[in-house]
Amino acid sequence: MSMTGSLETFSLPELFRLIDSGGKTGQLIIQPLLNQPSLDLNPNYEPSTYHLWFHKGRLITTVNYGLHHECLVSLIKNRGWLSNRVIEKLAEVCPAEVPLGNYLSKMKVLETQQLQLLFQLQLHQVYQLFNLNSGQFRLEVFAPEKLSSASMPWLDMTGVSMQASQVNLLALRITRNWSSFAHKLPEKNSALQQLIRQPKFRLTIIEQAVWHMAQSNMSLEQLAQFRNISLLEVRKAAFCLMMSRLVEEVPLANFRSMPSSVSASEMKPLSLSEASINQLAIAKHSQREIAERSQREIVLQNPPINSNITTIDSTATSMPSQEKILQPKKPKVSQALLNKLVNFLRSKL
Repeated sequence: MSMTGSLETFSLPELFRLIDSGGKTGQLIIQPLLNQPSLDLNPNYEPSTYHLWFHKGRLITTVNYGLHHECLVSLIKNRGWLSNRVIEKLAEVCPAEVPLGNYLSKMKVLETQQLQLLFQLQLHQVYQLFNLNSGQFRLEVFAPEKLSSASMPWLDMTGVSMQASQVNLLALRITRNWSSFAHKLPEKNSALQQLIRQPKFRLTIIEQAVWHMAQSNMSLEQLAQFRNISLLEVRKAAFCLMMSRLVEEVPLANFRSMPSSVSASEMKPLSLSEASINQLAIAKHSQREIAERSQREIVLQNPPINSNITTIDSTATSMPSQEKILQPKKPKVSQALLNKLVNFLRSKL
């Protein structure tokens, strides 16, 4: 399957989200236009073609086929980690369909931290591509079972990968040029709906605020006013979470409307619902303690016969039953029966 278009209509974050959601395997080819003042990949920038490779929705490597192309072997050489002869020989004997980084790690010539650093250098090029104002792209998707040594750049792969949605989040945080995303930001009157129970990535303070907002019927504009944050920053953070497949934009009307007696100016008290619940719980607990204390005072005024009992279960019986047990009534004797008994005793004298 192949898909082509321009970055003006289908932005790079949207492409990454598509690759992540579908678990795509293949390559995304980016061809920037000649005039890209916002793109600063290196001091001697020349137009290049960038091939970003994915496997099941994860970015595995990027290859820059330009005048200043640096393959993985060149990156290792430039850092002096291995000599030219050693790295070139290892690259020659690296088994087919095995990432070069994995093979170097298996041969114990590079450590995991070094491979992660090499992957971060590749990621840096990807992050810079998010500053593109315009360009062309082609997305070529392969079936995983049809992969071959010829279809994947195994010698440029470190063996380290990252989920495309996470690349989106990290890249957008440091993107300087948002002009190409301005018309894609969520509307200020929109709300957000969470797509997962818990974020898989660490969020910034603003992103956390937007994430928690997605649990309520609050619009982006209301959140900005409530948190005293720039509306633009809130919309950017929301866009980051959307492109990371953490939330989705929905009309505010889809949420349960707020009570008519509550105005927009009363949003702050409403946001303290957790504290209010705690206060109610404390009040309820206090009322229960008062009732139990009163019940104990009544019992202490009428102590039971068994003096060994020092505690009373206030929930075992109700108060009327306790009064019957603690204050037994004296039996009443009939006066006529008493007179007959006296006369009987006198007759025996």
